[in-house]
Amino acid sequence: MEMAPRGSCLRCCSTRTRLRNTTSPHTLCYNAMISRIDFHGVPLEEALEKTHVIVGKTRLLNLSVEYRFITGNGIIKSHLIQTLESYGIEAREELGNTGVIKAVIE
Repeated sequence: MEMAPRGSCLRCCSTRTRLRNTTSPHTLCYNAMISRIDFHGVPLEEALEKTHVIVGKTRLLNLSVEYRFITGNGIIKSHLIQTLESYGIEAREELGNTGVIKAVIE
């Protein structure tokens, strides 16, 4: 397995803040472990397609990532919850902000 060069991450950035994932031989930066995705203004079909890709890539890389999907309170929110639950992922509203859906994808 290829290891990240000193001071960078293979996945998303060039930062010195790295974390060793215990279930994978990859060196990952801490930023990759909590992600925020903003779906404001994104068409429904595109948002759902991106969600399928996110779930697939996260699972393919054998990661555990907490995602905060910013949806607002429109139609994307309900479809996103249904999509995540179809993968067996628990999706819940963020306390104090019902326009944000939190889900841990493993």
